[in-house]
Amino acid sequence: MAEVIPIAKAQRWEPAEGVGALLAEEAAGRDAANLRTRRTRAAFPTGKTFHIWNEGASSIPVPTQTAL
Repeated sequence: MAEVIPIAKAQRWEPAEGVGALLAEEAAGRDAANLRTRRTRAAFPTGKTFHIWNEGASSIPVPTQTAL
């Protein structure tokens, strides 16, 4: 809100445009928070990178792994 209102005043937006921009930011923030919450609750394993991948232990052919 602190960023949108000065922009709205400077660009002389209609009140409906300002409210629309604020609602869009609110919706985006809620979506991001919801995604973070879902990922946290899913408890996916973390800390793994492709550097520790063992190509020989995988059933996927090496050329396919390389292409991915």
